[in-house]
Formats: sequence, structure tokens, C-alpha cells
Amino acid sequence: MTKKIHVAAENAALRESLKATIETFDIGDVVMASTEGEEGTVAVRETKPDILVVSTSVEEDTAEHLQWYRDAAPQAHIVGFAFNDRQAEDLRDLGIETVVSVKSPRAEVIRILQQVDRDTPD
Repeated sequence: MTKKIHVAAENAALRESLKATIETFDIGDVVMASTEGEEGTVAVRETKPDILVVSTSVEEDTAEHLQWYRDAAPQAHIVGFAFNDRQAEDLRDLGIETVVSVKSPRAEVIRILQQVDRDTPD
């Protein structure tokens, strides 16, 4: 069964790049690509994804935003994209098991997303 994936990122270039990568490599069904934050949370609540790929701005309160997403889609496996090492550490400290650097090579991003797809229950 194809997993439903929601991409939530404020950075439009990152959001579109992730969406294109997921679709090109048939990793899952991108049910929506939205901005991040309160608007993204509403969209996530509506799409009920199996996998949520999220990138918060380094200026945002990552803990608060992740709680919004957890409340909106408690069943979703969250993949956090980090802009720097500090943000990656914060994501891990907040319980996000899958953290990817936005600087990671595309092949690494694909490998990680494919692994999350395999590991996420139907």
C-alpha cells in the first residue's frame, strides 16, 4: 500500500524539491505540500498522512510546532529536516527519530525517505 506523505516546509524551494523527489522516486503519494506552522497544521489534520516531512525555520519554536503536528496527526511518522546541527540536535531531543540535514546529498535523502516508507506500518 502506498503511504500518504505530507510535506510541510516554509521554504518553497525545499518544499517543492522534496515533493518532486518523493514523486520521482515513487517513495509515496504526496497528498499535499504546504507551508509550515499553523496553516500547515490545519492541512496535516485534513490529509492525515502516514509520513510527515517537516522543516521549521530556525527562528521558530520547534517544540511548539512539533506538538501542533503531533496533535494534528498522531499516527504520522515525522521526518525532520534541519538547517543546522543545533536544529538537528533539537529535533532529536524532541523525539524525532528521523532527522535529515537540508545539506544532505539527494541520494542520502532518497535512501532515508525510502527506509522510512518501508519502516512505517500500513
